[in-house]
Amino acid sequence: MAKSFILADNLAKELECAVCLEQYKEPKVLPCLHSFCKTCLAGLLNKQGKVWRINCPACRISVEIPQGKVDSLPANFFLNNLQSMIALHGDSDRSNLECDNCDSGDPPVNRCTTCCHFLCNFCTAGHKRGRNTKTHRLLSLEEAKEEGPIAVARPTFCKEHEGEMLKLFCETCDEAICRDCTIVKHRCFFEGQGKCVEILSETKTKASTLKEALDGVSEMKRNVQSHAEQTVQEVINCFQELTTHLNTRREELIHDIEVIKKSELKSLEIQQEELETALGSVKSSVEFTERALENGSEVEILNMRKQMSCRLQELNSAEWKLEPCADDAMKFKADKQLKQEVATFGVITNAATHAGASTVTMGHGSEGVMYNTLCGQSVEFTIIAKEQNGRKRADGGDIFEVEICTEAAEIVFNDSSKDCGNGTYNFCFTPYCRNMQYKLSVKLNGCHVNGSPFTWFNEIWKLCSEVHNEHDKTEHSGYIQLTTDWHDSKILLF
Repeated sequence: MAKSFILADNLAKELECAVCLEQYKEPKVLPCLHSFCKTCLAGLLNKQGKVWRINCPACRISVEIPQGKVDSLPANFFLNNLQSMIALHGDSDRSNLECDNCDSGDPPVNRCTTCCHFLCNFCTAGHKRGRNTKTHRLLSLEEAKEEGPIAVARPTFCKEHEGEMLKLFCETCDEAICRDCTIVKHRCFFEGQGKCVEILSETKTKASTLKEALDGVSEMKRNVQSHAEQTVQEVINCFQELTTHLNTRREELIHDIEVIKKSELKSLEIQQEELETALGSVKSSVEFTERALENGSEVEILNMRKQMSCRLQELNSAEWKLEPCADDAMKFKADKQLKQEVATFGVITNAATHAGASTVTMGHGSEGVMYNTLCGQSVEFTIIAKEQNGRKRADGGDIFEVEICTEAAEIVFNDSSKDCGNGTYNFCFTPYCRNMQYKLSVKLNGCHVNGSPFTWFNEIWKLCSEVHNEHDKTEHSGYIQLTTDWHDSKILLF
């Protein structure tokens, strides 16, 4: 019994209307197959011109409601049945089930599978005694619980023929009908649901396809997040490396400045010392001579004249470097082009090579078309890398896996292609097997490119010296014989 209560509570949570967040009351089904309470849908009615519409709260699809009558929408029968099951499994105090046959409000004790009615004790007794109902099959509530939702399904009655249940379906009118409808206006009908089951089977495959697509989108979201973080780190690392190089260069330039400064200052200091010494000598000689002339007698001056004259003449004839031996022309010259390049340095792009859009050409042929080859003749293949939108890539960097094998599955070529750096990749192959079919597989990140795997046939051309013509018995020389499986097929060159 406890399990029944738990089941009822769990189902009750699942049967809440997404609009009012309460148990469904007369649930109606929109064309998009989402269900809501009848009153909730009535509150969502919106008149656009002369047309009444409802925007589905679940999928936002706009649905036209004829004449604004929500009651014209089909009832969700299985939600009603599940609600009946919840009431059936609930305890007697919480159950809202009542007898369907009378207005007493008494709780039901049995279920008539023929009339699809719940019956109280009094109505059960009358059901068993009635001439038209005594053969009906009655189920106890416990038996109805075991049979599940089918046991509590409520019949749908025809709106035109009172009391007649809808049991048939008119395919022409695309609506359920009763037995009397087949006599009056519906002639083409059937009782099965095969067509719906067939469409359901097809729709289930769509669900699987959408699930795979959704998984792919979810994985791509994770990849975008991961690659974005990786790209951010690459930008940080790149600029950190550039910053390191700039700092190193800065220190080198500062060191050069210090070297030049020390050299020039040393030269200027030596010059300064020399000039200071010369200036001191000039000042002292001038001072000595002026004092001697002012304070000495003529005899004393004459005795010192030669010595003073020689010194002064020596100073007058001396040559000193009067201009500074160094200058202050030291400047820093920056490369303006580097500044301009830094302003636009680096590009973030989300373009990537898509395997399914990339193509392969053989020689100078068309993309994706393979031609028969000649034994021993080298063939060049070109892989054209493209983005998902079909636009050719302008740069390289992709790694295409190339494999060529014979029809016996013997691998005769397994190598990487040459990156041309402009979105194309080349590789060459020389077929040697006689009259053999080859298969070429080209993959990018494990995915085949457009048209891969490709197949082509290799033929043998044999150069002959002469041939006998059976009709005119004459001989010809210098012709080429095309041999396929060694059958004589000849092309004569005159």
